Amino acid sequence: DFAGGGLGFRINTMASFASRALLRKVAQEPAKAFGQRLTNTVTRRNMATEPGAPAKVNFWEAPTNIPAWKEEHIVIAVLTGWAVVIWGASKAFGGGKKEAAPAK
Repeated sequence: DFAGGGLGFRINTMASFASRALLRKVAQEPAKAFGQRLTNTVTRRNMATEPGAPAKVNFWEAPTNIPAWKEEHIVIAVLTGWAVVIWGASKAFGGGKKEAAPAK
């Protein structure tokens, strides 16, 4: 029944009710409060390191100073090293396919 009593009408009504409630909530929250919340989030993230610790750098900026690297770059380097070792070992000790002796 498309005249207003069917399921489609109820779903649209519920969706519009939910969207109106969300818009009301957002409109009541001042923009300044949103900006303060964003600033607090950024400040907290910046304070995640120790106060007196030297700044972490990208590995390509100081390739010989591993303690100064960002932690995620250390993880990437270690995983890459393990991948190279495993690949090299499989090539060296894997044996590969051996040619079958020709039938006589």
